[in-house]
Amino acid sequence: MSSILWLIDRSRVADGRGFCLHSRVLNYHIGPHGYGIQMKGTRFPLATGTAYHAALATVLEWCQDHLQSIEDTEGHLLNSPCVPSVVVRGAIQSAQSAYYQQVAARGFAYMADQPAIQQLLTEQNYLIEGLTWAWILEVLPEVLRRGRILEVEHDDTYVFGCTCGLSDGVGSKADHEARDCHGIGWMCKPDFILETWETRELEYHEFKGTGQDGPSFRDKWEVMIQMFAATLDAERRYGKPIQSIYVHGLLKGKRGQEYNPESGKYDVGPDRQNSIFCYAYRKPANPPMEREEWAAQYQWQELDEKSGQVVNRRLGKVWKKAPIWELPDGVLTPEVESKAEYWAKWLPSEVRRKQLVLLGPYSRQEIMVPGFLEECQGEEGRIQQGLWELYELGQTILGEAYPGDGGPSTIAEGVDSAAAWWEVVWPDPRFQSLLQRHFPRSYECRRFGLKYACQFEDVCFRREGWDQPIGSGKYILRRPHHAPELLQMQERGIPIPAEGMGVTSEELE
Repeated sequence: MSSILWLIDRSRVADGRGFCLHSRVLNYHIGPHGYGIQMKGTRFPLATGTAYHAALATVLEWCQDHLQSIEDTEGHLLNSPCVPSVVVRGAIQSAQSAYYQQVAARGFAYMADQPAIQQLLTEQNYLIEGLTWAWILEVLPEVLRRGRILEVEHDDTYVFGCTCGLSDGVGSKADHEARDCHGIGWMCKPDFILETWETRELEYHEFKGTGQDGPSFRDKWEVMIQMFAATLDAERRYGKPIQSIYVHGLLKGKRGQEYNPESGKYDVGPDRQNSIFCYAYRKPANPPMEREEWAAQYQWQELDEKSGQVVNRRLGKVWKKAPIWELPDGVLTPEVESKAEYWAKWLPSEVRRKQLVLLGPYSRQEIMVPGFLEECQGEEGRIQQGLWELYELGQTILGEAYPGDGGPSTIAEGVDSAAAWWEVVWPDPRFQSLLQRHFPRSYECRRFGLKYACQFEDVCFRREGWDQPIGSGKYILRRPHHAPELLQMQERGIPIPAEGMGVTSEELE
C-alpha cells in the first residue's frame, strides 16, 4: 500500500511563495502522475553543491561511525583525531564518479576525448577535490572538537495536519501511513546534526555552494524557511530542540572570461571556473638560473617591515594564469596522490579559509514554526483543491477523446492514459484556463537575467512545442530528490525517471 501523505519540501514551498505559483505546479505536480516536469539538461553540467555534499557526507559518515567520543577516561576533552587521507580520497573519488555519471546522462561521455570537454571535466573535478580538502583541513577539526556527528543527510518526514489521530509531530512517517493519514509530510534532510560534547546541545550544519561571497549570500539565511523548519523531524526523533544553526559556504568562484586591461572588461579567452583550486599563477623557468614558480594569488596584502604598515603587493607581468593540473609531476609523493590534493595542502591556511564562509551561530526562529505550519496547511489545501479540479476536468477531457462504456468521463480500454494526457488534456483550452485561474504566473521569468530565465518560459509564452512539452524533447518528467517521494512513486507503480537528465536548481539561479 502506498503512502497517501501530501509530501512537500523547502524547494517547492519557496518556489510557490517566493517565485511563481505556476512554476511550482509545473515543476512538482503537473502531469498524469502528478509529480511534475523539468527542463531537460542539454548543457555540459558543472559540478554543483551536490558533488561537494556527496564527498563531505561520506567523510562525515566515517566520523559518525569511528569518532563517537574524544574524551579520556576521566571525561577530559582530547584533541580531535584526524580523518585518514585514504577516507577523504575515497569520498572525493566517489563524488567525482557520481559527477561523471551526470555528464554521461547529459550525453557528453562520448566527447570526453575532445580537448574542450577534457578541460571542463578536469576543471570541475579539481574544484570538487579542492573544496572538499579545504573544508576537511580548515573546518572539520573544529567541528570534531565541538561534538560528535549524530546523523548525516538523514532524509525523513515530519507529519502535520494529521487526520489519523496521532497528532502533529507525533510518531514517524510510517506510524501515520499505517493509519491511512491524509496529513502533510514535510521532507527534511539536514546536512548534518552535531551534539556538543560539553552541553549535549544539538546543532544543525548546512553546506551551501556559492559563486561569490557578499551580503546577498550572507544576509539571507537567518530568515529563510530552512533555518527554522529543516530540523523539525530531527527534533522529534531526539526529543529536544536544535539550539544553533551554522551555514558552511563553499566558494566555487564565478565562471567567466579573463580580465582584459585593454577593454576594461572580462572578455578574454574561454569561460573558466575562477577558483583558486582550478587556476593559479605560474612564472616560467629560466634555466639554469631560475626554476618554475607557482603562486596562489595575483595580488595580496602583507606587512611592510620598514613602514610597519599593511601594503598591497602583486605579481610581475611575467606571471601568467595556469591550470593547477599543469603543476610539475614532481609534487606527487607517496603521501600525496594527486596534484589537486597537493595544491590544497600547499596553500597557506589563510588562503584556504578565504574559500570558506562560516555563518552563524543562528538561533532557531522558534516563533516562526507554528505560523509556518499553519500557513502550509492553508496553502497546500488550496493547491490540493485546485489540482483535484484539474484532475477531474482532465478525466472528462480524456473521456471525450477516448470514450468508454461507463459515461462521459470514462476512458476506452487499452488507451495509454499517460501519453493521451499530454496529447489531449494538457493543450485543451479548458484545462489551460482552469490551470491559470488556480495557479497564476508571477511574470518574474527573468529575475536573474536571460541566462537564468525560468525553465518554463517557453511553456508559459506558448512558444513552439509548448503544447507537447514531453514530446518536444525539451522537458522530461521530474525525478524527485527526496527518498520519501521516490519511495512513494515506486509504491504507486509509477516509472521513476532516469537520474541526472534534468537541469539542477543551481543551473537556474
